[in-house]
Amino acid sequence: MFLKLLAFIWVISGIVFLIKPLWMRGMLQKKGAKKMRGIFFGLALVLGGALIGATWGKEGILYKMVMIAGIVGIVKAFFFLNAKASEKVFEWFAGQSIIFFRLCAGAQLGFGLFLLYVK
Repeated sequence: MFLKLLAFIWVISGIVFLIKPLWMRGMLQKKGAKKMRGIFFGLALVLGGALIGATWGKEGILYKMVMIAGIVGIVKAFFFLNAKASEKVFEWFAGQSIIFFRLCAGAQLGFGLFLLYVK
């Protein structure tokens, strides 16, 4: 149930970011690094947990690879706590083009649809 709710949130936010990519860039530029660091930490933990939960107990190499990606996502979440590393990531994201943000929104939409499909 939680995974379906999370998947719907991912799909809706992916559609919003696909329509308004400048809003995401504005959020990255306006928010403080400490606040965004906490948001990305939580997002990476939830994303990793969702990937693991969606593929737990499934057979097949694709599901195992997705589960490994979830584990890597949780480990990477702890690297967002480092101030220097997260500031570099935020600066890099804020400097990207609108097409990049649209591609990220498409990937987010695809991930939400994937979560709806597997559960």
